[in-house]
Amino acid sequence: MALQINAEPEAGLDDDIYILMDLWHGDCRSIRIVPREAAEKADYQITGDYAKWKSVLAKELDVVKAIMQGKLRLRGDLPTIVRNVKAATRLVDLAGMVEGRFPDEMPPEEKESFRAWVNEMRKQFGV
Repeated sequence: MALQINAEPEAGLDDDIYILMDLWHGDCRSIRIVPREAAEKADYQITGDYAKWKSVLAKELDVVKAIMQGKLRLRGDLPTIVRNVKAATRLVDLAGMVEGRFPDEMPPEEKESFRAWVNEMRKQFGV
């Protein structure tokens, strides 16, 4: 399963971010940021704007409903996602438990530091 967060320069994301989750029989074996090409090879890819993903993580927007309403786009088999709605909801719940702040909530100088860090990580890891 791959997630794509579309670029949002005002929030400090100058380029799209691709996240690959290795899900296997109910376990999440790894999550990592990957190049676009790796995300496109995933069986499923959910794509959305930064604000929509932020709403999902804040539990203001249900990920499956967002797909059904066209607020997030799915590449892959929708019936499989719908059959596994509990797993999708649990992944969002777990992601929402990670402490942190969203870049658009940072003061300008901190957002610029975040932007520089993201760009450095992209260079260092080829993503």
